[in-house]
Amino acid sequence: MAAPARSRSRGEGAQVRATDIDESLLERYAGTANVRVARLDVFDRPAIRALVRDAAATLDVLFNCAGIVHNGSTLDASDDDLDLALRLNVRAQLWTIQSALPGMLAAASGSIINMASIASSIKGLPNRCVYGISKAAVIGLTKAVAADYVKQGIRCNALCPGTVDTPSLGERIRAYDDPVAARRRLRRAPADGPARAGRGDRADGGLPGERRVEVRDRAGVLRRRRG
Repeated sequence: MAAPARSRSRGEGAQVRATDIDESLLERYAGTANVRVARLDVFDRPAIRALVRDAAATLDVLFNCAGIVHNGSTLDASDDDLDLALRLNVRAQLWTIQSALPGMLAAASGSIINMASIASSIKGLPNRCVYGISKAAVIGLTKAVAADYVKQGIRCNALCPGTVDTPSLGERIRAYDDPVAARRRLRRAPADGPARAGRGDRADGGLPGERRVEVRDRAGVLRRRRG
């Protein structure tokens, strides 16, 4: 999800700071106009602060897209799974927001976009207990930030997609005995029309009966800046 957002922002003339914990995933942007890259581990709060300080004078948009997908039912959920999901899917977003907000408030302008999911407070999906808890928390965080700062020129919204064909989805599909059949089932999944929440944009869809596969991505923070 982060890569299309980077491309769209760059195409609109934004100056983009693309980050990832895996530097090899940033190589695609080598030589790309308007894109600067940096390795970032969103478990490293000083590193987040340092990166935001470097961009703060011209920071317009913060896109939080780091995350992990845990697969499993309520009885499958472990303390370790929940702890990791909350630290990566929720706390990391809070940390980047806390780092970016002072500059945005000084400019009386800014947009914060948090990646949530339809598997959240919007809708319960099978085998998404831990993931759904964490994404519901992201929606709560989004609403809290919006309520705190909307009168000071700060917008905070959440994206709440259903299943999207991303590299992490590809990893989960490849874990099936029959990846082709799994992808076929995915294509038949229904989709709801868009709605807006504190706000969240949602589009339903899902892949039933997934195995317990975790996909982890401790990166994906995008900073869109004025030229």
